[in-house]
Amino acid sequence: IEFFIEGGRSRSGKLLSPKMGLLTVVTDAYFAGRIEDAYIVPVSIGYEKVIETEGYIQELLGKSKQPETLVQVIQAVELLKLNFGSVDVRFDKPFSLKSFVQGQVESRNLNLFNLEQQPLQKETILRDRRQIVNILAYFVAYHINCVSVALPTSLIVTTLLTHHGRGISKSALLEKVGWLREQVQLRGGHVAHHSEDLSKTIDQVTLLLGSSITRHSNLLEPIFTPTKRFELSYYRNQIIHLFVPEAIVACSIYPFRQRRKINLIPLSELESSAKYLSRLLKWEFIFRSSPDFAENLTATLEWMKSQKAVAFDSHTQLVSILQSGEDLFQFLCFLLWPFVEAYWMVSASLFALW
Repeated sequence: IEFFIEGGRSRSGKLLSPKMGLLTVVTDAYFAGRIEDAYIVPVSIGYEKVIETEGYIQELLGKSKQPETLVQVIQAVELLKLNFGSVDVRFDKPFSLKSFVQGQVESRNLNLFNLEQQPLQKETILRDRRQIVNILAYFVAYHINCVSVALPTSLIVTTLLTHHGRGISKSALLEKVGWLREQVQLRGGHVAHHSEDLSKTIDQVTLLLGSSITRHSNLLEPIFTPTKRFELSYYRNQIIHLFVPEAIVACSIYPFRQRRKINLIPLSELESSAKYLSRLLKWEFIFRSSPDFAENLTATLEWMKSQKAVAFDSHTQLVSILQSGEDLFQFLCFLLWPFVEAYWMVSASLFALW
C-alpha cells in the first residue's frame, strides 16, 4: 500500500502534520490479527522546482483552490516541454510495525489487544490504539525528514533569504552556499549531488527559478536579489527542519541580548522562553520524539557548544553566544523569524478586532 502520510501536497514546502486515516487502517488490521506484521518504509520526494508555487501562495493567502478543467489539463501538456529540474526520491530503512508496537507497549505500558475479550476495557484499549497510531505517524514523518535531501534550489534560496541585506554578490553567495552545505551535512542531512562547479550551479538555479530571483549584471560583480520572497520560502522550508531546535534556542536568546542587553543568560529563563516558543510552533514542525523538553534543550545546547556557537556551563547554568558563533546565530534567527512574525501579526490583528 502506498499513501501520503500528510494527506496531500504541502503548500509551504515543509512537511505537514501527519494524517492518521490510512495508517489507522493498517494498524487496525494488525491489532485484529488479520495480518501478522507490516513493514513501513518512509519515503521522501523532493522537487528542484515546483510548478504550482504561485498557486500555493494564493491558497496560503486564503483563496480557495481552483478546480481543474479538461482545458487546463490539455494546456498543461505544453509544460512538459519545459525544464523543471530534477526530482529526488529517497527511501529510509524499512521497519517492522510489530516490533515498533511491542517496543511502545513495553515502554508506555499500553493495552492494545484482545478488544473482544475485554469489553470493560474497551475505552482504554481504543484510547491506547489512538495513541500508538499518533506516535507511529509522527515517527514516520520524522524519518521522512531525516532521509530528505537538500537540493541546490533549497541551498541557494535559503542563503538568499537569510542574508542580511538587499542583495548579495556572487562571490559572497558562493561562500555562503558552501558554508550552508557543510552545515546541512554536519547535522546528518543529505545534499544532492550537483556540478563540481558551484558557480555554474548558481547560474542554473537562478535560470530555473526565473523571475523569482533577480540577477543584476550591470555592476562590477553580479548581484542576486530574492524578488518573490513568499514563493521562494517554499524551497527554504524544505531544509528548515534540520535547524529548528537550534533556531528556537537562538530566537529565545535574541530578546535577552537585544532588549535586556544580557549576554550571560540563566538556563532556567532560557528554558522557559524556548518552551513557550516550541509550544507556539508545535504544529509547524515535526520534532524529535522525546518526553523531556529539558533533555532536548540540553542536547541542543551541547551540540551548539561543540560547534563553538555558544558557551554553556552546566555548573553555573549560564548560556552565552560566542563571537565565533555570531554568523550561525544570525542565520538561525533569520530562518525562524518569518514564522514568529506571522504569529505576532495574527495575534496583533485579533487583538485589534477585540
